[in-house]
Amino acid sequence: FDDLEALYGELPGVEFAGGVYVEVDCADPVAEDRIVYDLMARHEKIRAAMLRSTVSPSMRVPLQATGIREPLHIDSEPRGRCLEQSFVDGLRALAAAGMPFESCNRVSELEDAYEAFAQVPEETVILNHLGNVEALDEPWCAVMRKFADLPN
Repeated sequence: FDDLEALYGELPGVEFAGGVYVEVDCADPVAEDRIVYDLMARHEKIRAAMLRSTVSPSMRVPLQATGIREPLHIDSEPRGRCLEQSFVDGLRALAAAGMPFESCNRVSELEDAYEAFAQVPEETVILNHLGNVEALDEPWCAVMRKFADLPN
């Protein structure tokens, strides 16, 4: 973070306002929570932290989390996870708490993600990597248009 801040400092007319820490799918999310806690304590320009949890109404939410991320694109996540009722109910719980969900999906499951997010229009969703776009083809463009019509 110090290096990033220094590099921005070298750019004329640019002020580095801060950044957002995004969960990195580490093997031990509790260890990552400690790392993020220490990082945020040392760097006031870390404005937010999107940390990992298994989305459900009874999810674990680290104290320093500004939002939650469940990596839906990794091999260990079952296909269709975002359509499970516990996930949708977890999105509702996040909305009630005013916490956004940061979504990183398999491109082949973007339609599923759309269906899940459409059920909870009050939840703010951040679509990471444009849905892990593989090609700017018509199927991807069509689902992006559907996402754009959602209020969240």
